[in-house]
Amino acid sequence: MLWLALAGYGLLLGAAGLVRLCRLRGQFAHFRRTVIRSMAPILAAAVIVVGMFCGLALWRAESSAVERIRGAASLDFQNEVELSNFRLVRDRFTQEHRAMMVKAATQRAGAHGTQAAGGD
Repeated sequence: MLWLALAGYGLLLGAAGLVRLCRLRGQFAHFRRTVIRSMAPILAAAVIVVGMFCGLALWRAESSAVERIRGAASLDFQNEVELSNFRLVRDRFTQEHRAMMVKAATQRAGAHGTQAAGGD
């Protein structure tokens, strides 16, 4: 991570150099546009490269933090309920669903029984 900070510091120094070139007076003033045109793409490329490396470093830090939180398991949104730590809540909802299904089945059986009794 130290090298990323040093690279960012180098970019800041390069930007400060460009600002200093914009203020040139005297005999080097007529070279200002040439130097700026030459340095601008180099500075832009440096910003892109440092940004990519910073993004990679942040991505790796984030993935290691996720592994610490969840163990070795990867994030899988298809099996989110099975992988979650809310086992007790899941079990409670399963029990309530079973009770609701039993109640609905007994109501249907009772409705079919009264229809069969009324049809005799």
